[in-house]
Amino acid sequence: MTLVVAGVFVVLFGLSLAVMFFEWAHKSIASLVGVKEKYELLTFLGICKGGVLLLWQALSSHKRARAMEDAAQAQAAAAQAQAAATRGQARSIEATEQGQRQERLKNAIEHLGHDSVSVRLGGAYELFHLAEDTEALRKTALDILCAHIRRTTGEDKYQEKYNAKPSEEVQSLLTLLFVQDHQVFKGLQANLQGSFLNGADLKEAHLPMANLMRARLRKAIFNVADLRDANLWGAHLPRATFIGAHLPGAVFGKAHLPRADFSEAHLPGANLWEAHLPEASLWRAYLPGADLSHAHLPGAVFIEACMPGANLGEAHLPGASLWGAHLPGADLSHAHLPGADFSRAHLQAAELVCADLRGAGKDNWAAIKLFADHMNELIGKESDLSEVVFEGGLSREDVDSLVKDLSDAKANELRSKLEPHVGRPKVLGVPENCGARLDAYSKEEAEQWIAEYNKAMSEVPEKQ
Repeated sequence: MTLVVAGVFVVLFGLSLAVMFFEWAHKSIASLVGVKEKYELLTFLGICKGGVLLLWQALSSHKRARAMEDAAQAQAAAAQAQAAATRGQARSIEATEQGQRQERLKNAIEHLGHDSVSVRLGGAYELFHLAEDTEALRKTALDILCAHIRRTTGEDKYQEKYNAKPSEEVQSLLTLLFVQDHQVFKGLQANLQGSFLNGADLKEAHLPMANLMRARLRKAIFNVADLRDANLWGAHLPRATFIGAHLPGAVFGKAHLPRADFSEAHLPGANLWEAHLPEASLWRAYLPGADLSHAHLPGAVFIEACMPGANLGEAHLPGASLWGAHLPGADLSHAHLPGADFSRAHLQAAELVCADLRGAGKDNWAAIKLFADHMNELIGKESDLSEVVFEGGLSREDVDSLVKDLSDAKANELRSKLEPHVGRPKVLGVPENCGARLDAYSKEEAEQWIAEYNKAMSEVPEKQ
């Protein structure tokens, strides 16, 4: 097509030359196109040549575009072929690597069942490194390692031999998984339900949402550990330490925690329903909105604890020390607090209906006395709460601080309770018609509480 156009252009060019130099050509061509004047005929032929040139240019551009399109298609086809080859190679590599991972997983599991401790530890570390290398296998690896800990510590021979502290194998795994390299399993739930871990060292461990239900953790160390939303329902934790631990939303329902130490621990919203905490230490603990209803806390220490909006309904706290404790808006209805030390405590808007405060008072120094001595000393004495703040003494900044870690619903509820106390002077002494019992208790009642306390403490041997 391009050659035809070129030929037409040559003809038109030749005709133009002929018209210019030959009169006969001028007359012949003029008669053909119906134009008389020479300049008009030349103009006509020039326009025709211009049109032919434009057509030639268009055809050339189309040809070049077609050539470029063909080249692009060829390149695309080559790229697709290369991509297909790359995908095939990747699938081949992935299949190979997956096979290798499966082989490593199989070997690690086999090693975990070996009689030799060193071989078992080698298998555990191989499983850990497999999880470290492959995100998709992290949950599987953690589940297998936790199952290994549960199985190992569940054997009678193990529990007899390692009654006071875990074996080196188990402690090494606990340290590796939850302290040293805990980031590998971030966001995953550890299942150590029912494990026998007396004396385990879990300082600074990361166990959020961990399942420790009914675990045996006597004298276990959880200082500065992260146990938010962990489940320790029914766990046995006599003399366990949670100093400075983070326990928001943790569940200790029906757990056994005699002489456990929660000093300066953070327990907002924690659930200690029906927990057993005789002589537990919650010195300066932070328990906003915590549920301690029906809990057993004879002789427990709450010195300077912060417990806004906490629920202690029907809790059992004879001889407890609440010196300087803050319980604004707390529910102590039907709580059992005979002989409790409330020196310098704050109970603005606290619910006291049917609370048993017989013999409770100031400067009882319950925290430094033997429980029996303390309860016997207060027989026949009426309560003296003249130094307890029941009204006023709060600023808006105080209220904001008290509700900051509560849910929106609980925060709004506590705000409404404390609003009448904002900006008012402190009022000491029990409000009239509070509904609390403030008389004295008898010797027989003291003996009963001492017997109950001794029974509760019988599971806490002095030595292990």
